[in-house]
Amino acid sequence: MAKDNDKVVANVYETFDYDKFSILAENRGQKETKGLKERKLERLQKMVDDGTWIHEMSRVRINTQHQVVDGAHTLEICKRNKLPVRYEITDNPKFNYVTRREMIGNVYSINSVTTSWSSQELFDAACQLKAPLALIMKEILDKNDNFFVWTDLMSLIEKDGRHFVGRWRGVTMHTFEDKDYVEFIQSPEFEAELKYFVKFNLKARIAPRKGLILKAAYDILWYAREHVDPLAFRKSLSNIPDNVIQSGKTQTLEGAMRLLIQHYNKHQGEAVAIQAVMFAIRHKEEPVEI
Repeated sequence: MAKDNDKVVANVYETFDYDKFSILAENRGQKETKGLKERKLERLQKMVDDGTWIHEMSRVRINTQHQVVDGAHTLEICKRNKLPVRYEITDNPKFNYVTRREMIGNVYSINSVTTSWSSQELFDAACQLKAPLALIMKEILDKNDNFFVWTDLMSLIEKDGRHFVGRWRGVTMHTFEDKDYVEFIQSPEFEAELKYFVKFNLKARIAPRKGLILKAAYDILWYAREHVDPLAFRKSLSNIPDNVIQSGKTQTLEGAMRLLIQHYNKHQGEAVAIQAVMFAIRHKEEPVEI
């Protein structure tokens, strides 16, 4: 029983009028399916068939224009089974009176907690919404026959190797609108960096764990600049033998770093201390222009 000082914060409505709801075409970056995943729909359908679906607990959340903010799969299951849709209307400004791009960005933020989007779904949505950084990235990917992915480009832009190994969740729709990023990706500096990256990526793609060897290489470039010559190190990456790339030692970040420094020493006739490089990376500071 509610306490005297409790207040009503939301109303739940019920309807059989499925057509009153609309799912944004850019949901998950998939215009054809509007982000609906058959695998999830099959799981929900099984719950309905097994009698484990608790309809009283199902909810669809919409904005004041009846656009689905959360619960697109629930809406579809109700429609397929001729069940009434239970829904709440949010008047949160993040889902009302905003641009379509902002709307999708906020929907993504919700789904990062509930049903996570894939990196490709986020990127496709950004492209469909014509977010400037995403469009430039797509042009670069198309020119290079998609031998790498947008998260690789984000690592180069942010000088942060976490994107190479799949840690991209910090990216939001607003990231694809960042004016500084847009300016940098169009700069001669980025163009030069991309040329070296393309060469090394063609080598790295045969590695057991490609992302790790890319991260190892760029961590050395960005954070061990006192120990290796950046230009010489890039050249050594472009000439690295396949047997080094395919070595089982490249399956760990530290192992990959050690092999890359060993190859650099051999290629350049240097004697860079591996431990000094490892220490510099563990105690890394902000990368500078190199």
